[in-house]
Amino acid sequence: MKPDPAWKRLDSAAEQEPDKSSSGWRSHVPYLFSLGPLLLPAHCWKSQPSLPEGNSLLRDMSPEPHFRSSEPSLIAPCEELRDSYLSFVAEVHGRGERGVPFVVEFPTDDFTAFLQGLKDCVEGIGVPEGFVAHETFWLVDDGEVVGVSNLRLSLSERLRKEGGHIGYGIRPSARRKGYAIRILALTLLKARGRGIGDVLVTCDKENVASARTILRNGGRLDSEEFDAQKRVTRQRYWIPKA
Repeated sequence: MKPDPAWKRLDSAAEQEPDKSSSGWRSHVPYLFSLGPLLLPAHCWKSQPSLPEGNSLLRDMSPEPHFRSSEPSLIAPCEELRDSYLSFVAEVHGRGERGVPFVVEFPTDDFTAFLQGLKDCVEGIGVPEGFVAHETFWLVDDGEVVGVSNLRLSLSERLRKEGGHIGYGIRPSARRKGYAIRILALTLLKARGRGIGDVLVTCDKENVASARTILRNGGRLDSEEFDAQKRVTRQRYWIPKA
């Protein structure tokens, strides 16, 4: 019997709770309203970075280059999956949750402008003061968007305290199925492809599921700090370059 792929063998309990590490999304949303009707070719970017040496988990989880594949793959946002992404957002809001990562709260009334805005963010175009250039990805399984991740290409002082390099969220109906560990692993590959060495990921201490996801991807607890304003203890994990 053919064994299940590596991502299906992972502990699905790591997705019990949505990631709560991203912050500051309310102040980041308005700038996309001013983008106007920009044009973007309807396509998906499918290039994947090379796998790091010595990391068997990531090597076993090598992504497929197309969004209809036998295993979940990480792609850039595209017009073809518009309806699936919008249903992802609706499902999150239908649960009374805020969008995580923060880009899930970006307006999508003009979907072409939304896609162009995400592409501009990679170059730091239109990014508000205090924010950094960042790149967004969709985790796609059998043609459906099941997760969204956001890779910050550098760290501000604020991100060093909360947010880190990577934030991610999983569609509510797709949680507890191994997708959280998968999306973080694949986004780490994107970080390596961008030349980012050690990767910082943060989560609230009580979010045991997120902590487990980080640990399963090689995270090492660096520090904890109590946030008196939000009344939570925040953990910082570094995932070293393999």
